[in-house]
Amino acid sequence: MVAGSIPQNQLVSNESRYQIYPSTMLNQSSSLGLSVKQIGILTPLIVHQFGDTFHVVDGFKRIDLAKALNIEELPCTVLPEESKPLTIATLLLQKDEMALRNSAVRKSLFLALCQKLGIDNDEQAPLLAILNIENHSRVIRQYLNVAELPHEVLSFCDEKGFSLKQCMHLSKHPRLLLNRLFQWREQLHFTAAIIEEILGHFKDVMRAENIDLKHIEEEESFIAIMQSKSNNQQRTQALRNWLRLRRYPRLSAIQKNMQCTVSDMGLPKAVKLDWDKSLENRALTITANITEPDQWPDICVSLADSATQNGINLLLEQL
Repeated sequence: MVAGSIPQNQLVSNESRYQIYPSTMLNQSSSLGLSVKQIGILTPLIVHQFGDTFHVVDGFKRIDLAKALNIEELPCTVLPEESKPLTIATLLLQKDEMALRNSAVRKSLFLALCQKLGIDNDEQAPLLAILNIENHSRVIRQYLNVAELPHEVLSFCDEKGFSLKQCMHLSKHPRLLLNRLFQWREQLHFTAAIIEEILGHFKDVMRAENIDLKHIEEEESFIAIMQSKSNNQQRTQALRNWLRLRRYPRLSAIQKNMQCTVSDMGLPKAVKLDWDKSLENRALTITANITEPDQWPDICVSLADSATQNGINLLLEQL
């Protein structure tokens, strides 16, 4: 290995054959940025020479900062051109072992890099053992399938610590639908279960009605949900309810009948009747919003009325 300074324009970073993670997973450290700005880059990058160019092996954050600060030459440790892919993969694993061991996404991307570098199964067996990955073609294929997920999805799954199984579920969905869903990330509240549910609803609705996602996005009811002033949790719940009713027409019909029953009861405006819109829980919730003392007697009379009691009986029968 040779140490020295290399001009920035000879360093390949964005297209480096050794970049494991997409840029969305390379969180910049504020302290590193401040250090580079004040005293420059002290820790050399590790690069692999290819003719007149040098592919970055380690130091992607540092070179991004150098570009931003117009640093023309960077200190580098150069791996000779004849270095074997397995040697470089082992170096990458050694430098990032803890992060790799703790993330299904990072394991997936590391295995995808090994495959891209042409490291065969026998050669990568010791690396799999370090990462606690079963050396079985089925398991390796699962990780490689996860590595093909869109970058936004990979970043989210890594951030939330999704398991291999949770990532695998996402890898089975159409890429267009996955990409679009994650573009709504700032408007919705995501968990693994919620993502899986919403994706399943969208696929079934599009299949049943023979429409595409663009058609759904242009519908007024969908636009109203996504542009509502509610918080992310409320907006997500509204979208889930809307999709569930659309996916299950019978459920939608029951909800409509229940709303008609409530209207026929003639309850005061201060009284609200609610229930689980999925109809999974057989319970009614009655709330009263009282602002004046004289409202209470009228509310009590209304709740005791036979029309109210009959209406509640009808609602419970439908739940």
